[in-house]
Amino acid sequence: MTLAAGDPRHGTVKGYGSHGCRCANCRTAWAKCIRKRVTVRSSKPIPPEVPHGTTSTYVNYRCRCQPCSDARAVSNRDYRARRKVGFRLENEEET
Repeated sequence: MTLAAGDPRHGTVKGYGSHGCRCANCRTAWAKCIRKRVTVRSSKPIPPEVPHGTTSTYVNYRCRCQPCSDARAVSNRDYRARRKVGFRLENEEET
């Protein structure tokens, strides 16, 4: 769904997140919001309840311990393998 031209929610996080608008302004607002969240999270110590050895911890908390780095490497390897066989084209044909 895209917001109508002139809608005041263009260029906002709500326009991207709640209304599904993917115009350049909404994407930019969303990217800034996510960057800020990650910066805030990574500026603090990683909470003890956050599990290590996950791609999420590597990305969201910028943890570079060996288990988190290994999880990210596996995730990247799997992604490249799926791309190589054209997983996006298969998914698009089903819809």
